[in-house]
Amino acid sequence: IPMRGPIPFSAYDKNANGTIEKEEFYQVRDERMKQRKDSGRPMRNAANAPEFSEFDANSDGILTPKELKAGQDARMQKRGGRGMGRAN
Repeated sequence: IPMRGPIPFSAYDKNANGTIEKEEFYQVRDERMKQRKDSGRPMRNAANAPEFSEFDANSDGILTPKELKAGQDARMQKRGGRGMGRAN
């Protein structure tokens, strides 16, 4: 799991079935937070960690690659795109 930036779909899809279930989502989210804590990185936004429901656009209980990408993009826009480099 990368320490920064969006987590790739493949990292979430632990059972490689082409979708992300709620349990997989929270497992990876928790692993990343533990990774950050164990490395001594600041936990400034821990209270704002993403929720599965923010990504599950059709509320069917699974995430597709398209839903994950849309959710990640929306979160980055909300944060002002920090960490995405300078705009030209």
